[in-house]
Amino acid sequence: MAADTLLKLGVVSTMSSSHLVAFLQALRQNAPGLELEIWESNCEDIALALERGDIDLAIMTLPEYPDGFRIIELYREPYHVAFPPGHRFSNMSEVPLCELEGEDYVKRLHCEFPSNFVRLKVAKPYHAVKTRYATEREDWVQTMVAAGLGVTLIPKYLPVLNGLETRTLIEPRVMRTVSIVTRAGRRHSIPVMRALETAKGLNWEQIPASGTFSCPTFMA
Repeated sequence: MAADTLLKLGVVSTMSSSHLVAFLQALRQNAPGLELEIWESNCEDIALALERGDIDLAIMTLPEYPDGFRIIELYREPYHVAFPPGHRFSNMSEVPLCELEGEDYVKRLHCEFPSNFVRLKVAKPYHAVKTRYATEREDWVQTMVAAGLGVTLIPKYLPVLNGLETRTLIEPRVMRTVSIVTRAGRRHSIPVMRALETAKGLNWEQIPASGTFSCPTFMA
């Protein structure tokens, strides 16, 4: 693959699939000859790869970025509380943060949620909840919640397991910002320029959520 047609893109694993596909569709229209290598991981690993030059640009959700990165904000995404059917949160239209006190909690290890509290000057919630499980796997987290093992906090546009219920978190409302990021001081290739043009021209707020997914059934 030629350097003027290849784009190495890092994408945070919790990005909405519908938002990613909308970007890829728009990029295909803007640069039909482009060839993409898409690498999915957590923000910390993606930032290291961008720093080293292993990837050309990244879509990330860090609350703060190193000085050597150039950031273009794409859209903001509120956090929701996810819980199993029949939970007391079902009777609430929105869930105040204080209502999580004493709840069994399934912690998403690469969640950006706690870092946002530094900016809000609010205590992190993990002292109030009972963290029973912690894992990197988003599907495991949601399956545990659906099974009644606890509640969790997820970004609004993350695909949700069938049967799982969600409510917007309030008091405070916590948002994450999804951004496209390049390395400062590095000359932009033609593929990078096309990707940045596409990202800036896309109406991200009008893209629908990814919807639900089903857990596979295993037969003995």
